[in-house]
Amino acid sequence: MKFLNFILILSALLSTCLISAQKDIKIDVGSNNNIGHLGKGIIPDAGVNDPHIHIFNNKAYLFASHDTIIGDKNTTYMMPNWNIYSSQDLVHWEKEFVLYPENTYIGKKIDKCFATDGASRNGKYYFYFSNFNISTGVAVSDHPGGPYTDTGKPVLTKDIKPLKNKKYDPTIFIDDDGKHYIIWGQTGWNNNSYQIAELNEDMLSIKSEPRDLVMADNTKIKRDASYLHKHNERYYLNAHHGQYASSDNLYGPYEYRGELEAGGDHGTFFTWHNQTYYTAGAWQAPYFRYTFLCYAHYKNNGEIVVKRPLNGKVDLGVARYDASLGNIEAECYFAASDELLKKEGATGFEIQNITNKSYLFYPKVYNITDDAQIEFSVSSAHPKGGTIEVRSESTGGKLLASCKIKPTGAWNKYVNVSCALPKLKTPQNLYLVFKGKEGELMRLDYFEIKSKKH
Repeated sequence: MKFLNFILILSALLSTCLISAQKDIKIDVGSNNNIGHLGKGIIPDAGVNDPHIHIFNNKAYLFASHDTIIGDKNTTYMMPNWNIYSSQDLVHWEKEFVLYPENTYIGKKIDKCFATDGASRNGKYYFYFSNFNISTGVAVSDHPGGPYTDTGKPVLTKDIKPLKNKKYDPTIFIDDDGKHYIIWGQTGWNNNSYQIAELNEDMLSIKSEPRDLVMADNTKIKRDASYLHKHNERYYLNAHHGQYASSDNLYGPYEYRGELEAGGDHGTFFTWHNQTYYTAGAWQAPYFRYTFLCYAHYKNNGEIVVKRPLNGKVDLGVARYDASLGNIEAECYFAASDELLKKEGATGFEIQNITNKSYLFYPKVYNITDDAQIEFSVSSAHPKGGTIEVRSESTGGKLLASCKIKPTGAWNKYVNVSCALPKLKTPQNLYLVFKGKEGELMRLDYFEIKSKKH
């Protein structure tokens, strides 16, 4: 019995250690305090476009097509292959694999390697790719970064009806019931609608007859480059230039909502560490694109807010911050504990449902002055308020500051609370860890790291 108790106690301790380890994200900040900007995208001068980002094994994988420049100036898109990149921090990217059309069922070089997407199922990884606007193929691997081997035949053949809707620009959607779907084609042109079909378990063939994704008004979006995702039981369908629509039913009808503020070419969404992102292409030169990343937020009415550039001044991308630019919006974190919510509040978006041991992570905070203080815009309707601990590198890392937050009387009544920071080497990985009694302790709008002289 004593031995059994020992095993149970040991198991509980190991579980606690594992939970603690999962909280903390290790990111190398480097030693260069020159933050720069992202005028040429997250992977400069590489022609990375049509981005689809997936999280596999707690790492980001970017499936993309590839623009090249021929001579001094392109007169059309030159796209000779498909690429996969990976990242641990959404800032530094490493090329993992290149898929060439001559190594697929296409069997020859082409310069119209249109959009691609990736997926995982049953321990395998799938790399879907467009053969111009003719057909869509799929390659398979045991690892998300490859190498991938083509199956030797397309998953979407050109003779799939309706024939007038071309079989390209695939996107893979997984619904809450675990069913996997592939979406392709065009909408609005030639009276077409985007097509959708369920995939078989092998992910190499379609299980169901294709159906239309029905638009409530088929004149609003006339595009290819579809992407489908789901948030709060609502389906979102988007296309080029940030145009998007939503529906309560997978097959529609989809009501047009307008254009995302960030715009972009072939935009897609993904979620990681309790944060949602939007990624899309922009033009560096004629027929030569790059990929950008920004945060995505959902209003209470379902509208999506995607802004670029961050802070309205320079494009920092995501997962890095410049203290010299003023406020850092709380909702623009890299990671958050699962219970935290990004919600529309009295002053815009804010972090709600902050409870004891909740945390937010902001890596790579640049340009912190030697005499810095951190100031929080915060509200609390909790009778005891709470405390914000500022820690370095992890939730249990070095304590840099501890700010007591007193009750403000209402959730929509915000006050500014400041506390001093020690002299810090920058850039700095900062965790905000919240402490207090039971219940929702406070809500956070933004924080600012500035000189005490201000």
